[in-house]
This record gives sequence, structure tokens and C-alpha cells, in this order.
Amino acid sequence: MYKSIFYKEWIKLRRVFFVFLVLGAILAISAWLYLSHVVKFSGAVQVWDMYLYRGQMFYSKFIQYFPVVVGLLLGVSQFVPEITAKRIKLVFRLPIGENIVILTMLGIGVLYVAVILGVMLAFVLLTASIVFPYEVVNSLFVSILPWMMGGLVAYFFTSLVILEPIWRYRICYIPIGFGLVKFFLYSGWYNAYEKCLGLLIVSGLVLGVVVLYSATRFRKGVM
Repeated sequence: MYKSIFYKEWIKLRRVFFVFLVLGAILAISAWLYLSHVVKFSGAVQVWDMYLYRGQMFYSKFIQYFPVVVGLLLGVSQFVPEITAKRIKLVFRLPIGENIVILTMLGIGVLYVAVILGVMLAFVLLTASIVFPYEVVNSLFVSILPWMMGGLVAYFFTSLVILEPIWRYRICYIPIGFGLVKFFLYSGWYNAYEKCLGLLIVSGLVLGVVVLYSATRFRKGVM
């Protein structure tokens, strides 16, 4: 049964998955080329000055908002066809329970988002390690990880809005989701989220459970 759900989601999302996977790698490589250009024409001293005294996030303009786009469009690609074609009601009739079905679908979506963003993050850290020492690369990781979590939050809120059967609730969820996602995208300085990184990760994952509320209301036909 679980293999059937996974296969169904794979058929539906595989094109979007590969497009974002390639695009994420391209953005990471573009950021590396930009950094290499700065090192070559401005010198390593200038780069260190930009990092130490200005706190400039070299990668922000390339990848900061990409995780949110991934989460948003993957959620739309996964659940809009289910709602418009009314396939979600058939899925709810599977003998493994409605909540388990939704959690399985969400788990598959989270897996795809995590793989896409994980590959891009690996590219970023690998290329950064060529120029910067371990301490700077670790600082970069701590600074970028909340952006990746923002992608998961965007995915969960997109799923929540799509599965919610009442429009006034959808309208309420959108600004809440926008504000929460924006909170994950701060780029003013390195290590800004270092003290609360664990809390951000836990709160982001807990949102996956909240989606069950809208899914249950949809299944019951609440209007």
C-alpha cells in the first residue's frame, strides 16, 4: 500500500523534482562563480573584510528565496491535482487510515524538498570550503540552514491552505504563513539563528501535524 502511494506521488512530482534539483545545483554553482570572481578581482583581503566586518552574505542573493519557491511549488504540484480532480477522497478510502495517508504524502513531499535543498546546500558548503576555513563554512551552514527550513515551512503552509475547505480560513492562513516563512529568511548577519536553531527545526516540523487539521476537515466535508 505504501509503495503504491510513493509511486503515485513519484509519477506526479518527478518532473518538478528534477527541475528544482538541477536549478538548485545551478544556483549554487553560480554563487560559487560569483565568489570566485570577487576573490580574483578584489583579492582575498577584500573578501575577508566583507565577511568579518560587514557580515556580507555572499550566497544570499542566489539561494535565499529558492527554498521557499521549492516548498511552495512542490506543495501546489502535489495537492492541487488531488483537490481539483477529487482524487484525495479516493485516497482517504484506503484501508490504512486517513491521517496515515496524509502523513505519508507529507513525508514524501518533505523528502523531495529535503533532497533538493540538501543537494544545493552540499554544493554551497563544498565550494565555500575551497575558499574559507572550517570555522567560516560552519558559520555559513548555521546561517543558511534556517533558509532551508523556510522551504519546509512554505511547503507545509501551502499544503495547509490547499487542503483547507473553508475559504475564510485559507485567507487567514496565508498571512500567518507569509510572516512565519519571512522569519526564517533573515540575512542581516552570520549565525543570527545560532541560539535558537534547534527550536526553529522542531517548530518547522511540528507544522506538518497541523496540516492534518485541514485534511480532516476536508474529509468530513466541512464548509
